[in-house]
Amino acid sequence: MRTRDLGTWTALLLVPAIPVFLFYLVFKESNFVEVHDLPAGVVATGPIAAYIVLLIVGSRLSKQIDSQRSPLTQAEEALVGTSWSFEARSQHGSRVGKFTIDTDDLGRLCLSGNFQVGDRDVGSWRSTMARCESRQLEVLYDLRDAGKGHVRESTGLLSMAAEPDHPDTMSGSWGVVGDSDAFGELKCKRIRT
Repeated sequence: MRTRDLGTWTALLLVPAIPVFLFYLVFKESNFVEVHDLPAGVVATGPIAAYIVLLIVGSRLSKQIDSQRSPLTQAEEALVGTSWSFEARSQHGSRVGKFTIDTDDLGRLCLSGNFQVGDRDVGSWRSTMARCESRQLEVLYDLRDAGKGHVRESTGLLSMAAEPDHPDTMSGSWGVVGDSDAFGELKCKRIRT
């Protein structure tokens, strides 16, 4: 369990416990908990009962949320927190830019960056799906391109692999879905800070 999750659960357990404890002191006779045959259930009333119900509901919600989290592979964990510079080439020329690899709110791999022509930012992109197995990184991303005077939004695909002799270098190919002229090669280098 991560430190942030532990802190959240501690707050969720302790903060509601304070008014429950105070209500318990004021309404001692109204509190009643009795355990019958376990398959039949638990009989409870008063603030303590409400607290028990909240704990059960919270536990079930936590299990559902945790089951939706996407665990990272070992190869993906090695990429989290890294920054990269890249040069993308196509038949129309080349563009350079930078991107970072991190995780989203559900713990999935997430890439985001920008690209330039000369010294001018002409677009940005962010992954909608990404996975890395072994040394192969595959990315589906949303692209916002303002390079030709108007903004164009599209979806792209990217596949690249780390080079065996140079782990700080990746290369591969990219393409924009629905645009038969927009494809090319990409070379990336890790930015060491």
